[in-house]
Amino acid sequence: MNGAEPITIRRMRTDDLEAIEAIDRESFPLPWPPGSYRYELDFNPRARCWTAETCGRVIGALVGWLIVDEYQVATLAVHPDERRRGAGKALLEKAIEAAKEEGAARFTLEVRASNSAAKALYETFRFRIVGISPRRYADGEDALLMERRN
Repeated sequence: MNGAEPITIRRMRTDDLEAIEAIDRESFPLPWPPGSYRYELDFNPRARCWTAETCGRVIGALVGWLIVDEYQVATLAVHPDERRRGAGKALLEKAIEAAKEEGAARFTLEVRASNSAAKALYETFRFRIVGISPRRYADGEDALLMERRN
């Protein structure tokens, strides 16, 4: 792809799950367990699930949880071949916009301390590091806790 194709952000559907799980496996050293996305989509009333696609192909996803007035980004992943073309930004923008419409005033997330690309993206959305969760991940890496208030 040349990056010129438009990116569409829409609600996640069941027929997206296979592609999203594959993107998750390619994106993270510790991907979500099988069935996790289906649970979020079909059974978690607090979940807000978004899909990025271009040319009819799923290229990314974001899952977040809306709890009262807080929206927590649970995961955000873009296919490795599609990174740095705006899909992550578009997903986060849509999720924040939709959550604000539902009353969210605070946004939180965790990110691996070593994930400089993700940290840079979040900082463009006014997320700030507010804490560290030592050895948060099973492989021992720390998580940075980030927050944005409106």
